Amino acid sequence: MSRLLDLLDRVAAAERELAQRRFVAPCVPGTTLRVRVDGLVHTFVPNPPGFEGWGLFAPIDGQRAQLRVRPDEGTVSRYLALLPRVRLVAVRPAKAARGPRHAWWAMPVSREAFRRRFRREGPVVVQLAKELVAFETIVARFDGASFWLEGSETFADPRLADHLRRALGEWQLPDTLAFPGLTPEHRDAYALALSARLQAKEWATHDDAASLEARLRRALHVGGGRFESVRAREGGLTVEWTDRDGHRHASFLADDATSVRSAGAVCLQGHDADFDLTSLVGVVTDAPDHVRFD
Repeated sequence: MSRLLDLLDRVAAAERELAQRRFVAPCVPGTTLRVRVDGLVHTFVPNPPGFEGWGLFAPIDGQRAQLRVRPDEGTVSRYLALLPRVRLVAVRPAKAARGPRHAWWAMPVSREAFRRRFRREGPVVVQLAKELVAFETIVARFDGASFWLEGSETFADPRLADHLRRALGEWQLPDTLAFPGLTPEHRDAYALALSARLQAKEWATHDDAASLEARLRRALHVGGGRFESVRAREGGLTVEWTDRDGHRHASFLADDATSVRSAGAVCLQGHDADFDLTSLVGVVTDAPDHVRFD
């Protein structure tokens, strides 16, 4: 019983001491601050909410801590020096709707050493990672939960990173890469970046397609028609639509959908390009039967 009372007394004393302390901690939106006192880990919700960066905090109560000032670089360096060090290859920004504004995906420089030391597999997110460029070698520190950027590795060969960035811009495949000093880990980092770029391109294509379809629907609706489908063909777009009388048509448009190249449903005597899709609906619908092709 006396040991339990002694433990409770020590915990209470540690909490009183903590209330008088100031502590340095990294902070990103959506996470809590962690501070260890006498072997016990205390967590706090930072104030102001949404703060991102390094801060000197003071406890408000047992659950919240107030940002007092931003620490200088020397203080931050001394904090980081207490944590395990790891070398990583920066890959791309890690973006989240409500998450940190400055975070990057990164891959270990040595996959096996990383696995043995941290019992984790890459890629990992590095927090507070500002002003990075793809494929540069960086140094981070691990606090048991998150990786925090310490800085760029000064003796890494910048030519390798330049080569990988050029290859990415040319959409080269990972297996085709060749450069002195290129490792399997670099190839993995490149493959991750290429995959993300291909996915972004695919989403952009989907967005463009959705935007095009929305424009075509609006143009036809204004003219009194109804959109059915659109498909790309060499030199333009084929749009299928239904007029006010329920007749179905296929018109050939410029690839930017701004002008008609061939009305398809009706002979416009060489003046197809004078019409847009909205005006075409009325022309096709009102055309005499003897000039219709459908």
